[in-house]
Amino acid sequence: MNLQTRQVKKHIEDTYSTSIDMSDCKNDNADKRAEKLTSRSLGALAINLLSSQDTEIAAKSITDGFRDYGIDAIHYEPSEKCLYLIQAKFSDKTDKSVNEGDIHKFLRGVNKIITANFDGFNDKIKSREKEITDHLMDPQNRFNLVVIHTSTQRIPTSCKELIDDFLDANNEISEQFFSTDINIKDVYKYISSGASSSPIDHDAALHNWSHIDAPLKAFYGQIAGSDLAQWYHDSGPHLFAPNIRVYLGNTEVNEGITETVRDEPEFFWYFNNGITALCSSIEKKPIGGNSRDTGYFTCKNIRIVNGAQTVGTLHSMSTKYSDQLSNTKVWIRLIEVDSENVTEEHEISRKITQTNNTQNRIEKRDFVSLDPEQKRIHEELAISNITYLYKAGETTPNDEVSFDLTQATIARACMQEDVQMAVQAKREISKLWEDIRKPPYKKLFNSGLKSENLLKEVDILKLVDKYIKDNKKELDTREALLITHGNRFLLHLVMRYIGDDVYSREVEYSEISDTCDLMFREMNTAIQEDYQNSYLASLFKNNSKCKDIKEKIKSSIELDL
Repeated sequence: MNLQTRQVKKHIEDTYSTSIDMSDCKNDNADKRAEKLTSRSLGALAINLLSSQDTEIAAKSITDGFRDYGIDAIHYEPSEKCLYLIQAKFSDKTDKSVNEGDIHKFLRGVNKIITANFDGFNDKIKSREKEITDHLMDPQNRFNLVVIHTSTQRIPTSCKELIDDFLDANNEISEQFFSTDINIKDVYKYISSGASSSPIDHDAALHNWSHIDAPLKAFYGQIAGSDLAQWYHDSGPHLFAPNIRVYLGNTEVNEGITETVRDEPEFFWYFNNGITALCSSIEKKPIGGNSRDTGYFTCKNIRIVNGAQTVGTLHSMSTKYSDQLSNTKVWIRLIEVDSENVTEEHEISRKITQTNNTQNRIEKRDFVSLDPEQKRIHEELAISNITYLYKAGETTPNDEVSFDLTQATIARACMQEDVQMAVQAKREISKLWEDIRKPPYKKLFNSGLKSENLLKEVDILKLVDKYIKDNKKELDTREALLITHGNRFLLHLVMRYIGDDVYSREVEYSEISDTCDLMFREMNTAIQEDYQNSYLASLFKNNSKCKDIKEKIKSSIELDL
């Protein structure tokens, strides 16, 4: 065991040994118990390295033990909306990492977790079933598969390929799953730097840069997307100011960032608002002289106060789209405040952070208010004392005589014959508002849409949502996930089953309930046949798979939905 490994071992044992549950190791001899404690401590350290939690919380996240399926720790980070699934391997030998058997076992355990199959797990994991299931219910959550080990190298290529294959299979629609490889060098750097309490320093290469001197010194220009991704890789969520939302993963905004980097990296600077960061000091290096083409700067105690979604998304793409990231230029402002004022408690730092995150935000739905058809529908429904709110910022009352643009869009999309519209409403509804001059928006909202028909469609939406709320608590875990993530697919089936008949009569809740029962049973059967091991939040955002499931249901009930 070399010096660095001995130092790491001592540090993690000193930090976590009194907090980690070892009650399942009573029958182990002293050497075996010490070995397990060290490995569990390494898993706890991974949580502290990647998140903002304290050592007590990290220690309580350990799940290592008999029947853990290779999952040694589980931690949910609410600020990132991320569930960390961790495998930890401590070895005295710095050339020993994980092997293919370890990764196969780990991925099997991860798949059991994401499909809510807790059979066979130990009590440490089973005791967290409700908590984990709640996280699975939220389609915005991400999953980080973490392997932490004490090799000086990265995990073997064969192991990385296994993980990459798993990620590719589950990221077919959006980047919800990703992985982190932490070796002894990463661990030693984290420990020796004083962990998260130390200031974060980074070098920045700014292209086409300039500066201002008052009232605050600041530099601005373009920075490569690959450089920002590296910042996040090195510093994680600690890079962001504590009082802003950190990277939230698979959101509509972040999917748009991903598309631009992947397809049009040369236009990223034109499409993105950029990054704002506070630093306690910014110093230009002599290299490059007075040229404004490229300047090299040392940034001390840096905190990103606006642009967390951009930086997090760029990092999530760093493995698969490294070439595009190098060609992606991001607008950045570096603002210097003195070392006492860089903290979020100081007034100027607070104001910069707050205003950067609240001013001048325009969403795609804001442009819908420009469509005269929306105003027409609003006015026609108002005659019947129905409130239709189509402008952003209007608050929808929770009653039977009001609804908003989001409800209207979902109802219209799910009523269409092609399931693709319902899938899009589930996956990224803002795409349906992208251009009010052409489809898909024009297919949903046009001069031929009768306001009374829209009202009927929204009524069906509300009744199906009521059915889901009334029945979900009675279902087992897997079925509850199915009805939660498949809510728009179920609505589409119900609407197509009733058909145009919905416009000519009143539809009672009892009828909707019976139809939902039928369609949900058919959904469940079809998915059990071919998609039993699918992560359901992704499944119902996949157009081709939803088409396949719908075809199976049509054949089963012999109806043209």
